[in-house]
Amino acid sequence: LSIYAAATLFHPPLRMKHFTHVWTGEIAHWIPKMRAAVIKTWNDEYLIPAKAKAAQLQPQPSDSEPPKKKQFTFRYWQQTHDPTKTEFENYADGTPDKDSSSFNGITWWVGMSGKDDFPTLFQYAIDTLSCPAMSTECERVLQQYQEAHYPERNQLIIRPETNHRPSLHSTV
Repeated sequence: LSIYAAATLFHPPLRMKHFTHVWTGEIAHWIPKMRAAVIKTWNDEYLIPAKAKAAQLQPQPSDSEPPKKKQFTFRYWQQTHDPTKTEFENYADGTPDKDSSSFNGITWWVGMSGKDDFPTLFQYAIDTLSCPAMSTECERVLQQYQEAHYPERNQLIIRPETNHRPSLHSTV
């Protein structure tokens, strides 16, 4: 359930507003559970490892060098992010993007909107949205493989007396 909910949540025109409008009545109690499951996956599999990696890559300041100034546009960040909220909350509770028939969620995440504004959530979204929604294509490929590799075909052997042509091995 959580991967389908995460895929829906990571589609920018939907976000959490979709769940509050669609999951009503008897299923409304699943919204906090779904949100908690998605947050737990993000925290455990993406946020904590990203913080650990960033800590390893952080250069240690030396006593001889003054600290370097960081450049960023605080005014832009302040307009788009609530500093009291996590990266997940800023995205999920944000205003859904305008939906259109040509909207592509993966393009949004890879573009400036997702990758730069939500760096750890970005990888979770790409991993989730890249999963096929149905297994039909996978099953079709497996079926074609099975048809090409039927048991009788596995009994083909090369016989020197038949000029190296494969033939079915008879068990007579």
